[in-house]
Amino acid sequence: MQSTFENIILSVPKTGKLGMQFINVANNTDAMFTKLEGTVVFEPSVFNGTGEESRKGIVLELSEKDANDLAALEIRIRMMAGISVTKWNFSVTNSRLKAKINMCGARRCEFEGPNGESTPPESLRGREVSVVVAIRGIYQQKKASGLMLDVVALRYSEVGDRKGPSYLDMLK
Repeated sequence: MQSTFENIILSVPKTGKLGMQFINVANNTDAMFTKLEGTVVFEPSVFNGTGEESRKGIVLELSEKDANDLAALEIRIRMMAGISVTKWNFSVTNSRLKAKINMCGARRCEFEGPNGESTPPESLRGREVSVVVAIRGIYQQKKASGLMLDVVALRYSEVGDRKGPSYLDMLK
């Protein structure tokens, strides 16, 4: 994980549609981003979706170190928020990261392929990727809570390229 978060700040909970609450998370009043490398395990998709959804789920296999660092950060944020009553949906389980990715719209993920492509390939599954993940906040529902993580930039390799792409210039 390529970021340190020393002064995490949580906002006052805001109530959204259907009573869901949101708590924004920041680092020294700045948005929180982290850089990670991994392999796409599950293609961006939506359960029972049509394939036309703009916001999809994605699962990445992370290194053990990145997975442990992100899991520790998630526990720290959960403890700061004082959430213990509802079930917590962990973002990292067994070195696998669950996040969301916006395929279009104002928060569209920025893609970069091995030859400079700015669109996602037909299939991401099995590709080595470097991602920038935004830690947007916490959602709270009646029965479950968890972190809101969005992949905001994704650089992908050719299928089977185990070297993996560099991500040093992904944050602008």
